[in-house]
Amino acid sequence: MISNVFTRNGGSNGRSFDMIDLSDQIDNSRRIFSLKAFRRGSILVFLNGLAQRNGVEIIELSRSTFQTSFVPSTGSTLLVFYQPL
Repeated sequence: MISNVFTRNGGSNGRSFDMIDLSDQIDNSRRIFSLKAFRRGSILVFLNGLAQRNGVEIIELSRSTFQTSFVPSTGSTLLVFYQPL
């Protein structure tokens, strides 16, 4: 059983998460990515299936953009789970 995933009680405070595949934004130079408006602190970013850490590899720039500390290579998969506003 997985617990403490989103809150102390293991829940998401009743909020649902959406998922978006941003792989089509990867161009071997981009580090800033855009998606629909999201609740601050709610994005979960996965590069090729590996979770990226908020505040380390991922920095939220606004409610619709984030920046990576790396440049993803073309052909990589970039999936983002987020709570929409």
